[in-house]
Amino acid sequence: MLVALLSMLIFHTRDEMDTEVLRKQQYWMSKGRNKNTYPVVFAGDSRVFRGLSPKHFSSEFMDLAAYNYAFWSNGFGKDYLEGLEAKVESSADTRVIILGLSPHSLTRKAARCDHYHDVMK
Repeated sequence: MLVALLSMLIFHTRDEMDTEVLRKQQYWMSKGRNKNTYPVVFAGDSRVFRGLSPKHFSSEFMDLAAYNYAFWSNGFGKDYLEGLEAKVESSADTRVIILGLSPHSLTRKAARCDHYHDVMK
């Protein structure tokens, strides 16, 4: 009986973990395939990704649509900057890029933008 209960607990926990992993994968896949453009775009690494909410920003600033284009351990390599520029709505009256800079984001390692390239495959 104890073994059966433990098995159920393990499988239930594993299922929740699998669901969380899938949810994260779906998020990054949709981010990589998003072709929409926005008047306001946040750029940078995980500090921006986890710290700036487009929804909150939009509600506070004239309902301008915003998008968080930040990635884990990201820097500002050529590919990323070109992708960032493409996310900005060129016909918008107001066009803003908000850069989140950290010492790491300015390193050569971060400029490789490994997570960005993984997502954009």
